[in-house]
Amino acid sequence: MYSVTEVKFLCKKYGITPMRERGQHFLIDQSVLRTIIQSAHLSPHDRVLEVGAGFGQLTLALLDAGAQVWAVESDAKFMSALQKIQTQHAPHTSASHLTLIHKDIRKLNISELVNESHYTVVSNLPYNITSWFLRMMLEQKNKPISMTLLLQKDVAERIVAQPGHMSLLALSVQYYARPKIIRIVSKASFWPKPEVDSAIIHFANIHELNFAYEKKLFQIARIAFAGKRKQLCNSLSAGLQKNKNEITAILKSVHIKPTQRPQELSLQQWKLLAENL
Repeated sequence: MYSVTEVKFLCKKYGITPMRERGQHFLIDQSVLRTIIQSAHLSPHDRVLEVGAGFGQLTLALLDAGAQVWAVESDAKFMSALQKIQTQHAPHTSASHLTLIHKDIRKLNISELVNESHYTVVSNLPYNITSWFLRMMLEQKNKPISMTLLLQKDVAERIVAQPGHMSLLALSVQYYARPKIIRIVSKASFWPKPEVDSAIIHFANIHELNFAYEKKLFQIARIAFAGKRKQLCNSLSAGLQKNKNEITAILKSVHIKPTQRPQELSLQQWKLLAENL
């Protein structure tokens, strides 16, 4: 684990100026790193995808846990530091199990990389790609077994929200996985210090639901959450171009009040509604 002084030294050595717009905040709290590793429940030789490896603090911890790591990093300056891990720490950390990938994750074919392998994702994820990354990982064919991510606190809280506070993000994630916040992480645990606190969140039981009306479910959810202050009867009748009486009857048939708002519904209620529509 690098201290603030060491991180600043490495930034100067490799000519790196951390960019907030790219979510470049370096973890400097050893206890947070330990919690991430413990929460991932890794076994020796597990395959792990790490995105935004940076200087390799988490990379080294994953290797120490016995994992085989695909470390993805888009910045060539960080790659120089990561390559030193491969050469200098190999005898101690099984760094021969480290595959470095110099590419923007948004331009990488994940399915081609992981092939048919069982794998997990463990990352201090760049904040600016969170929503895209979650959607991509959960919707692709070869999904990870689990994910353990360090995200912005407010995003993590939106993901685990329950009926009454649901969002399209929460519904989408909970459709494919069981998310749980493990620990809130102070912004003081990073350098440079971000503007908000973070959270370690673990996604268990990632699966393909095989729900026959999945397309309809997300169609009506997008319509409803686009006008989340509107009553479901009004937003769905307008969005689906259906008679309001017809929508009211369908809502009542699955025990949903026509006056309810989308944030009040559970995943099971969305499924029933999609099936009946």
